[in-house]
Amino acid sequence: MSEEDKKSNFWKSLLRAVETDPREIDLIKGSTGLSYPIIALGVDESRRRLIIISGESDARSAALSHADIQATMPGMKVIMVRPIATNLSIFAKVLTEIVGTKKIGTDEWKWLSENANDLKDAAKQFGEDLKNKLQNYTIINTNIASLNWSAVLKNIIDQLFVIKTELEKTRSVQDANGKLWDKHIPTLDLSPLINYDPTEKDRNMGVCPMPLYNLSENQVETFHSGSDIEQIRAVLKLQDIFQYFFPPPDHIALGLIDEIPISENKLVDHLNFVPSLGHPFGKYEILSEDVSISDVIEALISKKLMVEGETGFEITPQGKTIRASVRFKPRESFLTKLSNILSLKLDLSIKDFLK
Repeated sequence: MSEEDKKSNFWKSLLRAVETDPREIDLIKGSTGLSYPIIALGVDESRRRLIIISGESDARSAALSHADIQATMPGMKVIMVRPIATNLSIFAKVLTEIVGTKKIGTDEWKWLSENANDLKDAAKQFGEDLKNKLQNYTIINTNIASLNWSAVLKNIIDQLFVIKTELEKTRSVQDANGKLWDKHIPTLDLSPLINYDPTEKDRNMGVCPMPLYNLSENQVETFHSGSDIEQIRAVLKLQDIFQYFFPPPDHIALGLIDEIPISENKLVDHLNFVPSLGHPFGKYEILSEDVSISDVIEALISKKLMVEGETGFEITPQGKTIRASVRFKPRESFLTKLSNILSLKLDLSIKDFLK
């Protein structure tokens, strides 16, 4: 199998693992007549689902294209996935560990300038230290799957622009003509990049992020071969991606309660609404499989994960611990998607949707 075949097979494996049939397509038109870049696409005819691997460079563009494409297919449930190949925050963290500071300013630049001739060996050692510390991490993973390269490059630039730069006036210098100029030396603050999460904006937009940089070589090989669908699903579950396509009812219930206090009837209605969005329920992760949707509340109460409050059911500290374990994972994108849809329909009952 050629390298290009492996890259293409990566998405085919993912699409089959989430129960769709891969199709070959590069562009798809929305209701506005605009065409959007598509890396891969999967169709689930029986459930009327369309899963798109987006070629957009940012979460907002992916969300807008999602809405535009969905408008052209009222009979289908469009689900958007955006691959993210780069995570420069890892590089920034390791760099600051070696340098010993998150800010590189006047003193650091001055020291480098004054000791440039004596730093050749130190620079070599610095490079080796950096390489050794990064060997267990993947910062940029572009060689495992088909990608839109312009989107990858833009994403790298967007992350670099997170770095704060300040120009600090140091002293006046005189040029050859005797004119005085203020000399400014930049201070680079890596703190924002260290704390940067490449998947956050996607989660906030309801788009499923696919962080390629989190995958190990063995996991990538599993996708490339495509022979073991169950193993591919296991990898997706480990990365908290499979749960976006097949959300566990117990986690969705806790997530909704975590957003706002909610009544029993409203919570059950919200849960029953989930499959109609093209997201069939996955397996329970907290409760036993014999629990029905109507009994989820009672089961969560019995596990002391939620209690009845003044304005509805509320999540307990123990429940908040469980929520915290998945809050920054790709699966949380679905909860955002669900919450956004429910907020738009706030003046209607859920039953109105299901007519």
